Amino acid sequence: MSTKPSVLTQELRAAVVALRAFNVETAQVAEQVRQAGLVPIRFQWWRDAVNSCYRGAPVKHPIVQALAQARHSRTTRGPSYCLA
Repeated sequence: MSTKPSVLTQELRAAVVALRAFNVETAQVAEQVRQAGLVPIRFQWWRDAVNSCYRGAPVKHPIVQALAQARHSRTTRGPSYCLA
């Protein structure tokens, strides 16, 4: 285990984890769906879910909730995610 302090704040780490979870989830869509015709429908669900974060009413899904929280934290505090 590394003893180096993290460059990322706790808030930013949560945002990065949310983005990574979203990435993994959407990358696996084609593998998880049995019928190829349903893949675009699943991607549309994710598109709508992400858009729900911007409307202020995120759907009840753990990854979407985490994305919404990351977005909310960034917009309320301003562009403070500088790694300097």
